[in-house]
Formats: sequence, C-alpha cells, structure tokens
Amino acid sequence: MSLALGLSFLAGCSTNMQVETNLDEDNFTEYFAAGSVEVFNSTNELPGPAKFIGLVEGESCQMRASDAPASEADARTEARKKAAGLKANAVVFTSCIDIDEPQCNQLLVCYGKAYQLTTEPK
Repeated sequence: MSLALGLSFLAGCSTNMQVETNLDEDNFTEYFAAGSVEVFNSTNELPGPAKFIGLVEGESCQMRASDAPASEADARTEARKKAAGLKANAVVFTSCIDIDEPQCNQLLVCYGKAYQLTTEPK
C-alpha cells in the first residue's frame, strides 16, 4: 500500500511545469561576451592572420570616495565586451590611463584594438 502511495506521489511530481522569470537570455549573452575575446600583449602575439575590426575602449568609474576604486580589470572587461559586439575575438590593449572627470572621483579608461582572428585563439 505504501509503495503504491509513494509511486503515485512521484508521478504527480513529474508533470511538465512551465516557469516564467524576468531573466533575459540577451543579458546573459552580453554579460559573458567578454569571455569570447582573448587579450594579447601585442599584435606580434596574434596567432596567424587577423583582420583589424576597430578601436575599443572601456572605462571604470569610482563615483564616490567610499566606492571601490576604479579598476583596470573592469575597464578592460568593458572594452572586451565592446570588441565582442563588433564580432572581434581578440584585442590588443594599447594603454590604460586615469582621466580627470568631474562625475567620477577616479576614472580609468583602457584603449585597445579589436581583431577578428581567422583561427580561434587557444
């Protein structure tokens, strides 16, 4: 008797349930886009032929003194997202500099060149 009751309970749990959320698949794609762009120190390190796509920049702003400091990693990640948006899969950063900006306590901007590699990076 208890086996039949247990099986009927499990059968009731196996129905196909629809779940709706406010999560947007495009947000995930954009969030992880930087991961599809590999960073190289110079154009000499690019593995094989590469097509120059364009210039990219990313910034990191410390709004208030109590906020986390502006980060080169955040600025470079932002630039990599922009490179991915241009369909690039590689970037060579040329510089990261502090810029005086009235809206930020500290602003760090990184500049780079975006490339499309004909062979996938390792």
